[in-house]
Amino acid sequence: MPGGCRASVGKRWALTSELKVRPHGHPMARRRRWDTRRGNSCVAFSSKCWTQRGSKVDGGRVAARGFRFQYMRTLEAMIAASDEAHLCRIEGPGRDSTSTDDKEVVDFDLIDNAGRCLVAAQVKSGGSGRTASAHSSFSVLTRLVRSGVSQRYELITNMAPDRQCSALVDALTSAPIPDLREELEKVLSRSERSLHLLHMLSAEELQRLKRARIVFDHRTDAEIRSNLYQCLRSYRNRHRAGMGERSGGLLVGYLLDEIHAKAASETSGWLLSDFRQESLIEDETLLQALGRQDWGAIYGPVVPVPDVNRPSLLEDMETAFPELRDGNIVRTCVLTGLSGIGKSSLASAYLARNAFKYDLILWIEAGSQESLVMSFRKLDAHLTRASNASRTVEDATLVRERVHSLLAALPGRWLMVFDDARSREVFDWLPNLGRGDVLITSTDNAVWSRSDCKISVGSMSIDEATSAGAYVTVPNAYPPATESSRKRSIRWHSPLNVGHWHWNSHAATLKAAVCHLPTLASIFIPSRSVH
Repeated sequence: MPGGCRASVGKRWALTSELKVRPHGHPMARRRRWDTRRGNSCVAFSSKCWTQRGSKVDGGRVAARGFRFQYMRTLEAMIAASDEAHLCRIEGPGRDSTSTDDKEVVDFDLIDNAGRCLVAAQVKSGGSGRTASAHSSFSVLTRLVRSGVSQRYELITNMAPDRQCSALVDALTSAPIPDLREELEKVLSRSERSLHLLHMLSAEELQRLKRARIVFDHRTDAEIRSNLYQCLRSYRNRHRAGMGERSGGLLVGYLLDEIHAKAASETSGWLLSDFRQESLIEDETLLQALGRQDWGAIYGPVVPVPDVNRPSLLEDMETAFPELRDGNIVRTCVLTGLSGIGKSSLASAYLARNAFKYDLILWIEAGSQESLVMSFRKLDAHLTRASNASRTVEDATLVRERVHSLLAALPGRWLMVFDDARSREVFDWLPNLGRGDVLITSTDNAVWSRSDCKISVGSMSIDEATSAGAYVTVPNAYPPATESSRKRSIRWHSPLNVGHWHWNSHAATLKAAVCHLPTLASIFIPSRSVH
């Protein structure tokens, strides 16, 4: 059985048998700790969890914490891997691999299509308050660089560096190759064994050591898991797939379990293409597993999604609400334009296209103070899961503040749409805190200076109108004499469509409809003359 697989299968039994059954002061326990400090780690300590000397250790719990930290960091590396990476070998190369001599030292590595190693990493976890020494860290790094050729070597640990270890990090980072050995001798001068390891390195291995780094990860397990969720959701969003908080936790747990299973198998490699396919599991599968959809939930009277595709405006809106965020400040985008130009439909189209990015979407009728109050009362009941009948009539200000507080406390991303807003009436109702975006539609063009982005919605372009079938071309009977006449006919797409659809539904000929075009134009566009 390969070394990494043997460690994964045997760690829990060995740790519980050697550390849980035997007293801490037992000679065998002392010998095991002595071997670990000198790099001769046996199966019982291959989980690489360091504990304070003299403290009582629950071996099973120590091993479980070590595995959890190791596999979460492995999953992070797989999610963040570049397209160049082809394979992740969990618990390092197998027995039949020729890319490394010291198979036990590598916890995971990333390989490209040509079989070259992109990164070889060992993950070490320690108890609370433990520090990483320069000598123990250097011992691991020398084993990594002597294990095989890699573009990068990493020692990942959740322990804090002591003063000498910080000096080791500085030397590896800043010292040039000709001076590196001398600088390392100064840092490691107190340890004869470390100096011996340094002098044993060849010139090529010293250059590899220059590519080695120590990564100190001081996050808690909950913070790492939260980052896994955010990275996985961002990856799925880039491929237009949804994921909420509960479904994200379900998917992260599944991927971690798969990593553990592959670590214990004879073939511990996981193709990155297969991993990405597993990460992009269908929305329907997540929905069935969870029992309900916890992302893209829409509440409120959303207007119908339009048939007309206006990609340039939708892209501007998506740019206003980027995926990566700084802080907890709500971002605001305002769609302005004439009444009936299609602002509400455009907002609805944005929802249909980007619902997977949000856990919750709220549509507010903001045409008047009364509709705002009513919408917020309904929203308050929805967020607090209380029926309208059970609530006493409260002051509108209290309702507004409670809704803002509930939105600010939501862990997931949300979107609030204020449709047909009047600036003076809606300003106090806009939330200021939370992981949310606010989209406003309004006919007021000059009063939204406080918004982060303002998009002017005009009439459709020729390409948009053509793709939507939004105008009628009548050869010979109504030919546009010039390019400007053609553009003017495009701007009249609404009356033309009305006339065409109306008479077509009554089986009238198109030629008969043309006779009524001047009348339709005068009705819909009275300020224009018809040629």
